[in-house]
Amino acid sequence: MILPVIAIALSVALSGLPADAQEYDGLYRIEGLGTGTCTYTGADDGVIEVRDGMLGGVESRCALTNPVAVRAMDATLFDAECMGEGETYGYRVMLMQTARGIAVIRNGYTGEYDRCGG
Repeated sequence: MILPVIAIALSVALSGLPADAQEYDGLYRIEGLGTGTCTYTGADDGVIEVRDGMLGGVESRCALTNPVAVRAMDATLFDAECMGEGETYGYRVMLMQTARGIAVIRNGYTGEYDRCGG
């Protein structure tokens, strides 16, 4: 009798946990870039990739950790732990679902990206 109550309480508690980066998985290109190649290369071609908790940008890869769901928004705030161009660095980044893809928001930067193939 107690076991089903614990299972229900646990599922309710877990449903309130913040989202992780996987809900953003995909390839994205800078909004309005057109129908050009949509392959992540790490080059400055306007294409980024979110895959398996990683954000791939221009010559860098960042692990997205410590997700926090943003109240009343389709958005998640992350700590980004990055490696690129021989350096390691970190920053806070928010990914937000948009009608056409995602918005990437950092201190001093906002970019909108269209989902590739969509």
